Amino acid sequence: ESREVDSSFMLGVKRDFYKDSKGVNCVRMSQPDFLENAFEVEFEMYANPYLSERKKFPTVPITPGTFLSKGDAGKDAEEQKAVQEMGYQKLCGILIWACRGTFPECSFAVSQLCKLMSCPSYKCFDRGIQLLAHMYSVRKRGIVFRGDGNPEPIIMCDASFKVDPYTGKTQYGIHVLLCGGPIVAVSKKIPHVSLSTPHAELCAMNYAARAAAWLSNTFTELGLPFLERLLLFGDNTVAILNASEDIVSEKNKYIQLSYYYIREREEHLEIHHMRTDKLIPDIHTKAVPPNTLAKLVGCATGTAEEPFTFLRPKKFA
Repeated sequence: ESREVDSSFMLGVKRDFYKDSKGVNCVRMSQPDFLENAFEVEFEMYANPYLSERKKFPTVPITPGTFLSKGDAGKDAEEQKAVQEMGYQKLCGILIWACRGTFPECSFAVSQLCKLMSCPSYKCFDRGIQLLAHMYSVRKRGIVFRGDGNPEPIIMCDASFKVDPYTGKTQYGIHVLLCGGPIVAVSKKIPHVSLSTPHAELCAMNYAARAAAWLSNTFTELGLPFLERLLLFGDNTVAILNASEDIVSEKNKYIQLSYYYIREREEHLEIHHMRTDKLIPDIHTKAVPPNTLAKLVGCATGTAEEPFTFLRPKKFA
């Protein structure tokens, strides 16, 4: 079904232009109508405890410490079928669309729920409704891009060494800011098994380097080539060293050549260390507690009072 809507909407995303208290031009992207329909209509039965009984809305996308795997699948075919009939796949589709549109901080939670699309359990369905309730509770927040934000992309990456017991693989995350708001937010499994934390972090840095190459090519095609090397941040000093120096040791000689692609991008990237408590992709690699989310979500979505900034170190001749 097609219908005519206001020009401020595109694919269910609402666009608002405004000036903040300092007179800075901003644009906010949000999905309040989409989430109201999803929560109040599509899954009305499960919204009632929150809307009628005043159940407290979750302050985080997913319960801290949660890490789902095939071990959390429905206990038998009967349970899996029942959860499918409750609308699990539709629920996941709604969550994916909202996450991609205006909820980058929910990418880890969505990736966990999607692991069990073919064999969900009641537990997974409850976690999905919890995530939808959280999105609904902050549906008007959205993501914000600012005139005083960074004019060229800032890229951050992180990886967890929390191993999926059924695959041996770990999670990585990428977050890219432009004009103070998010243009890339990724939370996925590393395709190969990582044997250490620096190994996983190096893998994440290489996927970030690929994102940087794509952005560089895209902006060049638009006639807006970047004037300086793109900033790339990680929190593991060993991985940063491996990405920039030709060092072979007992602990890195097994790493596949494909994860040294970042060295080919050396002239296009400027790699820096950032403390974990300030690194946005930390929320893409694990289910963080409320205080961690509250500290990072403002910069992650561009809704903080001030945009994320970084002063490049001075170069001395």
